[in-house]
Amino acid sequence: MSTKHGRRPSTRSENAAERAEPRGVGTFGVRDPLAREVKLLGALLGQVIVEQEGESALDLVEEVRRATIGIRRGGTDADRERLTADLADVSLHDAEVLIRAFSLYFQLTNLAEEKQRVRQLQLRERRLPAEAVAESPAAAIDELGRRGLSRAWLEQLVDRLSVAPVLTAHPTEARRRTLLVALRRVYRLLDALDDPRLTPAEDAEIRRRLREQISILWHIAPIRIAAPTPLDEVRSAMALFDESLFVVVPRVYRALATALGSGETSAVPAYLAFGSWIGGDRDGNPRVTSEVTRQTLAIQFEHVLRAYEAVCRRLSTTITIRTDATDLLAQRLRNDVRDLREVSAEEERRFPTEPYRRRFAYIAERLRRTRVGEPRGYSHASDLALELGEIASALNELGLRRVVDGELQDLRWQLATFGFHGLSLEVRQHSAVHAATLAASSVKTVVAPGVNAHDVLETFRALAEIQSRYGEAASHRYVISFTHSAADVAAVLELARRACGDAVPALDVVPLFESADALSTAATILDDMLSDRAYRAHVESRGNRQEVMLGYSDSTKESGALASAWMLYLAQEALVEVCRRHEIELTLFHGRGGAIGRGGGPMTRAVLAQAEGSVDGRLKLTEQGEVMSDRYVNRQIALRHLEQLTYATLAASAPHARARRPKDDAAMSELAASARAAYRALVCETPGFEDFFRQATPIAELSALAIGSRPATRSAAGEEARL
Repeated sequence: MSTKHGRRPSTRSENAAERAEPRGVGTFGVRDPLAREVKLLGALLGQVIVEQEGESALDLVEEVRRATIGIRRGGTDADRERLTADLADVSLHDAEVLIRAFSLYFQLTNLAEEKQRVRQLQLRERRLPAEAVAESPAAAIDELGRRGLSRAWLEQLVDRLSVAPVLTAHPTEARRRTLLVALRRVYRLLDALDDPRLTPAEDAEIRRRLREQISILWHIAPIRIAAPTPLDEVRSAMALFDESLFVVVPRVYRALATALGSGETSAVPAYLAFGSWIGGDRDGNPRVTSEVTRQTLAIQFEHVLRAYEAVCRRLSTTITIRTDATDLLAQRLRNDVRDLREVSAEEERRFPTEPYRRRFAYIAERLRRTRVGEPRGYSHASDLALELGEIASALNELGLRRVVDGELQDLRWQLATFGFHGLSLEVRQHSAVHAATLAASSVKTVVAPGVNAHDVLETFRALAEIQSRYGEAASHRYVISFTHSAADVAAVLELARRACGDAVPALDVVPLFESADALSTAATILDDMLSDRAYRAHVESRGNRQEVMLGYSDSTKESGALASAWMLYLAQEALVEVCRRHEIELTLFHGRGGAIGRGGGPMTRAVLAQAEGSVDGRLKLTEQGEVMSDRYVNRQIALRHLEQLTYATLAASAPHARARRPKDDAAMSELAASARAAYRALVCETPGFEDFFRQATPIAELSALAIGSRPATRSAAGEEARL
C-alpha cells in the first residue's frame, strides 16, 4: 500500500465520469437509478481527488476501498490484520486524505439515497390512489371510516387537531451550515439529471457543475473551528424555514382537505404549530441569555416577514383581475393611497382597473415597513389576516372561489401557522435554578454556572417584551427540567411576579418528567398541581389546558429501552386519568430524539403505540438537532414526514380496538423488570464498564468538537441535567 504521494497534474482521463455515465443520458427510467447515481458521484469524486491530490492519492483510496469490500464479503482474519497494519503505516497527510475521501463519498451517497427516497415517494403516489398511500392523511380518514366512526366525530377531531413539532439544537447537527448548503447545491444538480428532456449539451453542463461543486466540497472544512453561538443555531433553523417549512405547510393542509373530500379548503384549520427551543433553552447553557432570546424572535420575525412580502408581491402580479372594487376594498385602497404615497402614485397610474393587483402590492409594502420598522405597517398578524379575509370574501362574491382556494388560501394558512413570529419559542430552565433564585440574597447571587439570579428574572421580562412586540403566540411556554414537586411549578409563577410585577407575561408552565423516579410520580405531582387553588386558577385563565413533557433519554439511560418504554406508557395512562378527573385538556409533549437511546425509531409506530386517550387530536414532540436536516431540508421528505405525523395523530386519537388484559400488563411489567435488571447489571454493576465505554466510543473526541453552543457536559445548581 502506498503511504506517500505528491500533488501533481492528473494523467488520468478527465472523462472518467463520462465512461461511468454516458453523456446525454439521465437517470429517468433506468432500472436502478440509485446505483447509477452513486457510480456517477463516485467517479466525479475520483476525478476531483486526482486533480487536487494526485493519482497516488486515488490509488490509496481505491486500495483501501477494495480491501474493505473484500473483508465485508467474507475476508479472513489475515485480511483484516493486513489492512490494519497498512493503515497504521500511512502518513498523517495520507490519513487525512483517506478520511476526507470516504467522508465526502458517504455524504454524496446519502444525497443519492435521499433522491431515491423522493423518487420512490413520487412513484408510489403516481401508481396508487390517494387513499392507498400508507401513512397519509387520506389513509387515516379511510381507516377511521372503516372503523365505523361517524363523519361528525371526524369533523370534531379535525377541528381540534394539533400537530406541534418543536425544533431543538441538541443533540447537535455536527456539520457546518456551509457544508449543508453546498450539499444542497449538489443535490439540486443531481436532481436535474432526472429530466428526460435534457439535451446532451445540458447534460454535460450539469456534470461540469457537479465536478465544480465536488471540488469545492473537497476543500470545505467539515467541522467548525469555533463553536457556534446560540444565534448561529437560530439562523440554521430558520434556513430550514426558508427552504421547506414555509412552502410545505399549505401542501400538508391540502392533503387533508382532499382526504376529507371538502369543497372548501378553509374547512381545514392551520393545525401545525411549530415550536423551537433554539434561543430559549437555557438549561445548562449560560450562553442563552435574555438578550439572545430577544434577538431570536427578531431573527425569526425578519425571515417570516420577508416570506410574506415575497408571496404578496407574487400575488400582485398573478391576481390581475379587471373589475370594480367593492365598497370595503375601495376603502382599503383609499387608505393605501393616503398612507403609501411613494408607492401608490405608480400603482394607481399603471393598474387603475385592477384593484386586487394594487391591494396586494400595497400589502407587500406594508409588510416591508413592518419588517424594517417604518410607519404605516402592521401592528399585529391579525390585522393582515383580517385584510386577507376581506379579499377572499370579495373574490367569492365575484364567483372566483378557485382563486380564493389557490395561492391566497396558501398565504392565509401560512399566516395562521407562523404569525409574525415564525416558530413559537419555548423557554426551558432547571428546577434547581428557580429554587436557588428564590433563595438568593441578591440578584448577583450565582444560581448555576455562568448564571446569576438577575439573569433568571430577566428572562421573564424578555418574555413580556416579546409578547408585547410579536404577540402571545411568539413565546408563552416555560418548561421546567427535573420537576420534582408541585412547588417547582409554583416557583416559576412566583419568579414571573417578582420580575414583572403587574405586567406578568402569559405563561403556560410545562413540568418535565425525565428520570425513572420522576415518571413513576408524575401523576401524583400533576394531581397536586391541579389540586392547588392558586395554580388551578392560573390553569383556568389559560383555558383549562395543561401540557406535560416526558423525557425519553434519562429513563432509557437509567433503565434500558424496554423498561423505559413501559414506564413512559404507564405514566401517560396515569396523567390522562388525572386530567380527566380534573376536567383539564392534557397535551403530552414527547422529548424524543433520533437515537434509540433518546426514544428514536419509526415515528408513526411510536405514536400509534401511545396509551389510549393520550393523543386525542394533539401530538407534540421534539425534532432534535441531529435529525432536523434529514427531515426538513428536502421539501418532498418534509411533506411526507408531516403527512405521517398527521396520519399518526388522527389514527391514534380513535378509541383502541380492544382493551388490554390484566395478564398482558403483568407480563409486560415482568419483562420490563427483567430487562432493567439485565441492563443495569451490565452498565452500572460491571467493573470497568465506564472505562470500556469511554475507550470504545468517540465520546471524548465528540466532547472536544466545536459543534454546538451548549457545553459538552451540563450542570444546574450542582445537579446534572441530561435531556
